[in-house]
Amino acid sequence: MNTRLAKVKREIGEDMARKAAKIKQPRKTDLPTEGVITEEMMTTEEPTELVNQ
Repeated sequence: MNTRLAKVKREIGEDMARKAAKIKQPRKTDLPTEGVITEEMMTTEEPTELVNQ
């Protein structure tokens, strides 16, 4: 199980780690444009979730 989880974390974790890094630090000016896009996506998703609740 641990080895399987490790492999999955390596494959999926890389993409998730990149996304998480961009979402955690969206206000840094040294981020690429992708970070800005993720910030806009997060801000547009949050209000809709609150409204649906």
